[in-house]
Amino acid sequence: MLRHPKARFAAEAEDLLEIVVEALEKIQLQLRAETLAVSEVWNYSVGRDRVYSPKDENDIANWLKRRLEESIVASGIVIGREVEIRRLPGATGQKTDLYVSATRPGAREKTVVVIEVKGCWRPELKTSMETQLVNRYLRNNFYTHGVYLVGWFRCAQWEKTDVKRDYRSGAVPFEQISEAEEYFSSQSKALSEDRIRVRGIVLDMSLPNELEY
Repeated sequence: MLRHPKARFAAEAEDLLEIVVEALEKIQLQLRAETLAVSEVWNYSVGRDRVYSPKDENDIANWLKRRLEESIVASGIVIGREVEIRRLPGATGQKTDLYVSATRPGAREKTVVVIEVKGCWRPELKTSMETQLVNRYLRNNFYTHGVYLVGWFRCAQWEKTDVKRDYRSGAVPFEQISEAEEYFSSQSKALSEDRIRVRGIVLDMSLPNELEY
């Protein structure tokens, strides 16, 4: 801790969850910084009439992993990608999108926060916080803390895209990002009971209207 003044000590899962949430808030600021990081989560064609489309969820999760590693400066905190948390006989085990763990001095078990990453176009977007994150990844594996992270991409540049090229632009179940934020905030509070603690976070990854390259 003395060698790394910015390091944070995660004594409990609640501490680690707060560290993760603060890091995601910092990443949100980076997405809207002067040198826009938001372009890193989009695919776009070359030329004057550019066609924009969000990167897929695997690419987004990989990008978030790198950004979280840059933001979380703490010895003992490890960020895993598609970590198998439960092996099922004769089948592929359960793998989380992002798995943040911290080793507590003198403790056998790790402190864990599970992060499920979703693009805003997913058909199961409104239900996966409960069915996937809480029921499958947390309760079934005796973890208690998780983040349901939604990447918000809806913007004018994407909506102009031909639906045949990218069906996802017409599949977003919310008109405004504020609606999504309110929905997932309320849902996370309702699901945070007993020992379970969940945060619903919507990262604004949309392109600014004035974006030019």
